Formats: sequence, C-alpha cells, structure tokens
Amino acid sequence: MSYLNVILVGPTSSGKTAFMRTLCERMKHNIIQGTFRESKPMVLKEPIRPTEELYSVSMHIEEHGQRTALTLVDTPGFTTGFSVDHQLRYIAKYIDHQFELTLAEETKIRRDSKALDTHIHACIYFIDTKVSGLSDVDRYVIKLLGSRVNVLPVIGKADTLTQVQRENIKSGFRKEVFDVLHAPVYGYIEVDDEDEDIEEDGDEDNSANSEKMVFREKAQSVLGRRYPWAVVECGNPDHCDFEKLKMFLLGSHRDMLRVDTFERFYEKYRSAQLLNRRADQILNLKTRTPHVST
Repeated sequence: MSYLNVILVGPTSSGKTAFMRTLCERMKHNIIQGTFRESKPMVLKEPIRPTEELYSVSMHIEEHGQRTALTLVDTPGFTTGFSVDHQLRYIAKYIDHQFELTLAEETKIRRDSKALDTHIHACIYFIDTKVSGLSDVDRYVIKLLGSRVNVLPVIGKADTLTQVQRENIKSGFRKEVFDVLHAPVYGYIEVDDEDEDIEEDGDEDNSANSEKMVFREKAQSVLGRRYPWAVVECGNPDHCDFEKLKMFLLGSHRDMLRVDTFERFYEKYRSAQLLNRRADQILNLKTRTPHVST
C-alpha cells in the first residue's frame, strides 16, 4: 500500500473544490469498499460554495493492480490584502505539522510500526486565469510552499478558455516560473555545484497542465461540464488534461512524490528542528551555569 496526500491551494473560486469532487467521482469505481472517509460529514454532497475551513477526504483505491491510500485536503481560497499572508502561513503550518508527527514518532523509544504517512506529498496550486500572467500572490505562494512541498501549478477553470488562450498562458507561465523566477516548482531542477549526480524526472511539463470539470452530464453519461453549446468531457484528452494529472499523481509519479517529500522536505525540516533543539539546550545550559568570579 502506497500513501499519497494532496493539498489543494489557490484563490477563491479558482476550481479547487470542483477538482476534488471531479476526482472523487472519477475514482468512485476504484474505491475499496469501507475505506471512504470525510473529515466533515457529507461534505461532497453539499452545493459547491467557497470553502470556509480546511477539510479532507480519504479513501483506499485500487487501479492497475496498485493500491493507494489517497487523501485530498481542500483549503479556503485566498482572498486579497493582508489576509493572504495569514491564510498561507496557516497552510504552511499544517504541512509542517505533518512532518512534526513523523519526527515525534522517530524520537520514541518504541516506535509504532503501523504509523501512517501523513506527509503532504503534493500541493496542486490553481492559477487564476482572470489575471494576466502570474500575480504577486502567485509568486509569493509558490516560493513559500515550494520550500516545504512539491508544488504542481495548474490552470484553474481552463475549460472557460479557448485553446489559444490556454497555450499562451502555459507558455507565459513556463517562461516566468522556470526562466525568470526559478521558483521551486516540482520538475524544476536546481543545480548545486557540490553535487556530482543530478537526478531528473521524466516529466516534461507537469506545472501547468491540468484543467477541471465539475459534474456528470447524465444524458450522455459522461463526467464533464455542460454548456448551452457543448459538453466538455474531463476524460477526453482533446478537451482537457484531467486524465494526465490523475495519471501523474496516481501512476507515473506517485512514488517519486513520496520519496522526494521524505528525502528532501522532511529531512530539511528534521535537520532544522534538531539544530534548533540543540541550540536551545546549549543556551539553557549556559543560563543555568553559575558565574564564578576570580
């Protein structure tokens, strides 16, 4: 059994909640009976509205002979002004808390062999297409969260855009994130002069490659979004990249995200915490040692 924990982050009305419901609907035939859990009862049955508090949905799924314990965490959408910083710090604290649970378990004399992996392995960040290019908030969020989790930016509500608009946004995003900002996005490789071996992943562009659908069009029995002029199907690769993102998370890069989270982000957190504790111990020792004058 492999664990995969994904947190959804983005501006208000960017499509986070709709994406969660679409993915759960898409995976419902793969859920192992009796494993579906909601932190808030019937949360997926409520009408879609702006998320006011963090909640999670978890399930065990089996696909292509592989079992995954999947947890999706939805977060309140970012607003404007100074509240963005408060909201972002709360999310960062939540991610760090999962690392703290592992660190606390490691320091026990008798460890729990059945301890769950609660690390957040991926953060899907929804880009607001109402803004031309990356906003200052986008840059701030990507940089802060990218220091503690694998950030996967996607285009929010991309089915409302034309194909030309989508391609222009993707192109502009790649250039700004990778070439200008050098932001810590999953798939971007930082070259360290002291490292002899650089391990690259095989993904060409997972940073801005997904769109979301919202409900089932019953007449045609397809999962998608219905407009007066057509139905946009989330499972149709000609309409969107939803299936590519699902395969990325649950197939091709599932284990890579887990390993990268533990070896890079958790070890960074662990080292910092142990150094801080050591520094506090030394400081306390000095304050307790009586001063002897000669």
